[in-house]
Amino acid sequence: MSLRVAAIPVVAVSAGLAIILTGCSQQQGLGLARQACDHVTRSIELFHESQKATDPATAARLNGEAHAQLLDALPLAAEANSDDGQWNALMTTISESARVDESYLVYALTAQCRLANSNEPYQGPAGGGNTPPGSTLPNGGAPATVHGTTTTSTGVSTTGTVGSTATTEAPGTTANP
Repeated sequence: MSLRVAAIPVVAVSAGLAIILTGCSQQQGLGLARQACDHVTRSIELFHESQKATDPATAARLNGEAHAQLLDALPLAAEANSDDGQWNALMTTISESARVDESYLVYALTAQCRLANSNEPYQGPAGGGNTPPGSTLPNGGAPATVHGTTTTSTGVSTTGTVGSTATTEAPGTTANP
């Protein structure tokens, strides 16, 4: 028996184990994301209570407790992201609570945790929607056509279509067609 023929079963077993372990990792990531979302849900509840509180001391206490719940959620979301990169948005949004008032994060956190706690928690290839692995995308997976102009804080405008080469021009100049 040649060495190449003997190596085939080893390669097949290794590939099978890699597939199994990848699936386990994604399941572990999902479980961790759901644990993080338990803290996020409690944080949002406390945040809403703090907004309704009439006593400033009570409002401050509830707001602090809400923030503490997000701090508890962050390591879980980071580990979920490490196991399965689809949880990067959840981790990043939670981490923004150190810089941004929770009122600006509630919508995104609610949507991200709704996805984590759904029966179809798989995000599509670009992180959009609930497309489980192996599914097909509408329109054959082609990107949507979006036209527009974006101006950065430095005044540089970008015009174009998503999925095509954009034209960039400085203010007061015109791009060659």
